[in-house]
Amino acid sequence: EEEDRRLRDGNREWFEGRVERRSRGILGDYANRDFGTSDSNDVENGDGWSVDSDGLRGGARNNPQQKKARGKSARFEESDQQLDMYQRTLDTLDYPLVLRALAKECSTVPGKSIVLSSTRAADAKSGGDGKTHKLKNAKQHENDADGDEDDVDSMSLTATSVEGVHRRYTAVREMERLMDGRVSDNWVIYSRLQQKQEQQQQRRSQQKSTQQKRPPSPSNNQNKNRQLYRKPLMGPPIENHSFDIQPIFDIIDEGKVLDGPEILDVTTMLEIAVDVSDWGKALEQYNEEMDDQNNSNGNGDDLGLQPKPFIELPKLASSIQIDSDILSLLTNAFDDEGKLSSTTFPSLGRLRSKVRTLKRDILSTVDSILSLSSTKERLAVESGGALTMEINGRLVIPISQDKYSQNSMMGIVHDASRSGKTAYVEPTEIVGPTNELRQAEGELRAEEARVWRELTESIIRHRKELERNVKVIGHLDVVMGRVRLGRKLEGCVPEVGEEGVVSVKEARHPILLLR
Repeated sequence: EEEDRRLRDGNREWFEGRVERRSRGILGDYANRDFGTSDSNDVENGDGWSVDSDGLRGGARNNPQQKKARGKSARFEESDQQLDMYQRTLDTLDYPLVLRALAKECSTVPGKSIVLSSTRAADAKSGGDGKTHKLKNAKQHENDADGDEDDVDSMSLTATSVEGVHRRYTAVREMERLMDGRVSDNWVIYSRLQQKQEQQQQRRSQQKSTQQKRPPSPSNNQNKNRQLYRKPLMGPPIENHSFDIQPIFDIIDEGKVLDGPEILDVTTMLEIAVDVSDWGKALEQYNEEMDDQNNSNGNGDDLGLQPKPFIELPKLASSIQIDSDILSLLTNAFDDEGKLSSTTFPSLGRLRSKVRTLKRDILSTVDSILSLSSTKERLAVESGGALTMEINGRLVIPISQDKYSQNSMMGIVHDASRSGKTAYVEPTEIVGPTNELRQAEGELRAEEARVWRELTESIIRHRKELERNVKVIGHLDVVMGRVRLGRKLEGCVPEVGEEGVVSVKEARHPILLLR
């Protein structure tokens, strides 16, 4: 809101100044000149008129009002010389409103962040003082473009050079082609997440199957999985996920250890990043096949066809960096139920097996105790409650208080009913096994905490590449957002040259369309 108000005030002052100048007509600042006075700067001619020091004919003398008008004119002329048309265009365009409209078309958090951060970047370029500053010269533009366009981490929403404009519009055209489904259905991408689900279903089916069949070779099995999950080559597979990785790193920055949901979220982001990388490689493969097809037809060069239909999108997707170690660790860290895998972490498997065995033995012992006639005589079952319950992690059975008083050696009382007629007793036979169970559960929790720390440390070591991958996905999301906003406004992708000529036909102001 502060930025919008500052821009409106600046636009109003700029406009009022120009209106004031135009209202003076042909004479301009000399319209208010008093010809009945003069000053030392005027030289009198023989005809009674005076010639000013700047060579203009005027009255015999000047007054203070004329000096004020002359100073005002000088200020206007100075402002004209310092006018930055680039910044003035952004101010009169009401750029924040356009950015907010573009941000709404983005589906990921990093995509929205890239768009909205442009308002802060624009204010920083103006010095934060509301004043406009001249653009850098052409040589500086070339240097900025080299560092800005090749590095995803510093790539801005708007370009600082003609080359940068070309690259951004080329990406929009390529994305528009994909989103329109204008690419042959024969070109597909591969989804790692879907293959993983298929492999899990195959393992379950093999376990249930009674027939023993010879398994296919690894290469054939892999090709089969890829064939099962081929889909049309359209936009990048980034839908249905926010890619909001910053809150996860905020937890790490506070010195805390990531838990299951956060690590699962990072794992999903990493797997989708692999899919996006495969998507970029599919575009490159499409380019190669098109080149081979044009060369085989013998008309590729003769017709002047571009050798690679997709240039900027594969280049952007190739910026994704995947480390095989963290990919293998995170993708194999969880089982089908979303818990830490006992196969990947054998120590967890041993402790879980121990806990299950102890629980099974304790329940079996309690069932045996409840089946005894001596125990049945002591049970407090008048209220119709359960025969077993858990209090503070200990398994107890309801015993009549008077019966327990006659034989206090049958177990340990952990609680009593409000009436005092029922005592909740842990049988002596399971006190030792329950203590062993509590110890095993503590060891299991400690081992799980160690694994969480190990996974967190691995994420910290690869933080830079994870943030970079998310930013690449954000830039791809921005390209898709530009296509969506362009369709909503019924716009077109302009042709940008280097001649400095602006030619628009049937143009419509985007602000009017958005409002």
